[in-house]
Amino acid sequence: MSLRPLLPALFFFFLSPPAIWSQEANTAFWEQKIEAFGQAGQWDSLDQAYSSYLSFLRQKDDLAAWLYARWDWQAWYFDETKKALAILNEAVRKSWRQPQTPAEAEAMLWVQVNRGYHYFKTGNVLASIKAYEQALQWYRQHPPGDFEALEYLILPLGAHYTRLGDNEKARTLYQLAVDNPPPGANKATLAGIYNNLGLTWWNEGDFLKALEAYRRGWQLGGLPPEKSGLLHLSMAQAFFDQAQFDSAAWHLELALALLQKAPASAGVLDYRSGAWLLKGKLLAQAAKFTEGEQAINEALDLEIEALGTNRHRTVGKIHVARGQLLLSSHKPDKALRAFNMALACLLPDFDEQNPAALPGNTELYEENTLLEALEGKADAAVMLYETNKDSTWLHLALRCHHLAGKVDLRLRLLFQYQSSKLSQQEKSRSRLEKAMGTAYQLYKLSKNDKFVWEGWHFAEQAKAMVLLEGILQQRYRTGPAQTEELAKRKQLAWYEKQLLLNPQAPQRSTWLAERQQLLDDLSAMEKSLPAWQNVLRQFEQFSPEKIERIVNSHQDHKVIEYFTGTHAISVFSHHLHPRWLMISEKKPVEEKVKMLLQWLPSRSALETHRKRFCQYGHELYQQLLLPFSDHLEAQTPLLIIPDGLLSFLPFEALLTGQAALSWQETPFLIRSHPVGYAYSLLVLDTQEKLPGKAPKNLLLVAPGFENGERHLAPLLNSNEEVPGRFLCKSKRLHASAASFEQFSSLAGQFRILHLSTHAGVDSSGSLPRIEFYERSAWLPDIYALPLQADMVVLSACQTGLGELVEGEGVMSLSRAFTWAGAKGLVASQWTINESATAFILKEMYASLRNGVPKPMALHQAKLHWLNSKEVAPIQKSPYYWAALVYAGDEAPVELKNCLHWWALASLLALLLTGVLLKIRKQISKNRQP
Repeated sequence: MSLRPLLPALFFFFLSPPAIWSQEANTAFWEQKIEAFGQAGQWDSLDQAYSSYLSFLRQKDDLAAWLYARWDWQAWYFDETKKALAILNEAVRKSWRQPQTPAEAEAMLWVQVNRGYHYFKTGNVLASIKAYEQALQWYRQHPPGDFEALEYLILPLGAHYTRLGDNEKARTLYQLAVDNPPPGANKATLAGIYNNLGLTWWNEGDFLKALEAYRRGWQLGGLPPEKSGLLHLSMAQAFFDQAQFDSAAWHLELALALLQKAPASAGVLDYRSGAWLLKGKLLAQAAKFTEGEQAINEALDLEIEALGTNRHRTVGKIHVARGQLLLSSHKPDKALRAFNMALACLLPDFDEQNPAALPGNTELYEENTLLEALEGKADAAVMLYETNKDSTWLHLALRCHHLAGKVDLRLRLLFQYQSSKLSQQEKSRSRLEKAMGTAYQLYKLSKNDKFVWEGWHFAEQAKAMVLLEGILQQRYRTGPAQTEELAKRKQLAWYEKQLLLNPQAPQRSTWLAERQQLLDDLSAMEKSLPAWQNVLRQFEQFSPEKIERIVNSHQDHKVIEYFTGTHAISVFSHHLHPRWLMISEKKPVEEKVKMLLQWLPSRSALETHRKRFCQYGHELYQQLLLPFSDHLEAQTPLLIIPDGLLSFLPFEALLTGQAALSWQETPFLIRSHPVGYAYSLLVLDTQEKLPGKAPKNLLLVAPGFENGERHLAPLLNSNEEVPGRFLCKSKRLHASAASFEQFSSLAGQFRILHLSTHAGVDSSGSLPRIEFYERSAWLPDIYALPLQADMVVLSACQTGLGELVEGEGVMSLSRAFTWAGAKGLVASQWTINESATAFILKEMYASLRNGVPKPMALHQAKLHWLNSKEVAPIQKSPYYWAALVYAGDEAPVELKNCLHWWALASLLALLLTGVLLKIRKQISKNRQP
């Protein structure tokens, strides 16, 4: 073995005098030696020198110099990412204390920024985010004057959030940056911020806001060609996604011309790659598949040159795009190989040559490209089945969709903002529809009920998953940390509400920053608690088998769940065995539903269009219910899980037969079957397991507005909805006492919450509110409530209405109260009649007091209205009784038993009378001779 490689190190060791460990001047000595070894390319000697120098600085307790030395060391290996990253990771791991001075904080800032950079070079976005977030913390604590935060920190961190889909978090970061740019921020960097701000809107499909952000970047003026080219490229992508292909092509040509002029740095090569990728998509859209594939291959070469590796998530993105082009040109075998290449870019040990290869569950992680590659592979497998009719490909596609679902879940749980979670859920909708289509094909081929449960499982993933996460957090939120967490959630609700209602307020930047800090604090608290692990376990146990168990636990019901797809409506049902039917005529069904929803909220419209209402109501019954309720015993309860537009439809108002001459004789479904609703089977199962058991019985909130307070109409019957002596351990908040502050402080103590008030939504359906005496309460206010309610009764108008979010459901007040912990809830679908509501709710409470289950109590109350001789025949119209619907668990309310004061007084009076009689008798006896 030759000693030549060791000679420089030995020479350095023996010539280093002991005095260097005690003299400040020796820092320069070490730096000179290190520079000499580096310039000579003597890497072993360089590493040995740095190790000795770091020991010297450690003994001096000079943390800032020690961290900078680590940073300088990695700079020698800057193009060797793994080596550089290992040096920086040791800097974090071996730091003997946290930075305490601004100089030490700045040194750690640089270490973390470069860790973030190198982690992204390896394709590990999550680790990169964590490093950049640590850097951001140090920057905010001790902001150094000469640090270019926008370029080195804000831009890459926000881009990572956008890559994962956490768009609002990225948007918050960018908005704060453009509202308060650091001193000396140059126009090129600010243009990059505006570009990435636009990408957050583009990622959510809001192209108008995206284009506005790009234009604001242009308005800065004096931009270098690479930034102008980038903005043109982003504009082109936005126009492409709006199918404005001419505009997209025009901006793309400008982008390519500008980027060609720019010096060929790694960043410019990345931009050029993006431009060629979009060119490939434009060519494919024009059916020029060969030219499109050539353009995408050019994008691939440029990206590999920019990154210095062919194994990176960005390279994987291009392979995904190539696979999608090959699918469009009906080349599924080549497409499958492209998606395998994408998986190999993300999974080091993946067998890209094996068409049937799939990653294991333990290899999955939070990465959008991984999700896209699995979905693409499923699409290619289905196309191969259509080519050769080998069902093995369908089974492969189904496994791909299951794995994609696990990645999708991990991404959604990672996000802090509900808006980002909802956006992710909405994007998942089309993939889940394809997954259901694959399961349905296998069901038709095999007649095996297993595939019904597979399809049902995918349908469940397509609704209320964000709501489910919120309820699970309520279920497992216990212990001393709960008080601090609730306080922070109330603060967060205040900021959410201000940002919602005052989008142009001058304090917006402050609100954004405070909201983000609260979210960071809450995330840190959640991740440190065992409760969060329980939430994760619940989601990890989600499977077709779990859906089957939940359905079988409701064997006394007919369970019917709907999924409204692009062209058809899937209907799953179970009574004695599972069934899966497809309603191909989706459009006619939705048109009839729209007409019913237009007439139901208006008594006069129902009277005018009574004949057509009855016709459509019967036809919808035949299409949506008859195939599943035929041969069903009368009065068998129906549990309905609606979807899409059906979420607004009161099914009990449908007709089981032909129309009669009056509403009184009309054969509404309610006469044949009790109907209850659920957001999803998983939500229902979780609601049933909520602890409940509040110590008190009923809280009645009735502002009344007798004098038209806040310009709201008086509610004359609000005190009639709950019987006067309904329960002990109850409380009434009336008039000024019915404030939101009073309600929020008391609500967690009661098993039944009854709100008799006004409510409404704005014209877009996006701002539901419920009225208290002193102010409105909005969705953020309700989300922050810690409820233990068995039942919430929202006796107010339109509490079941709100914006319909694809893939999640209706963002209504009733959903908000469910999120806050209500096990069951009565809400209204339109502006309700006061006297009819008071009658029905009074009857419902009478049944509840007798131990009748909640949905059955409302059902009996509605029947009482329909059958009552005191109610005029014209008032049997569904306008009066169908607005109130129940969603949630089906148990009775377990009310606390206690004696009323008058009962106790009567008992004491009887006892006292008995004692007095006994004393009198004894006195009389003693007087006898």
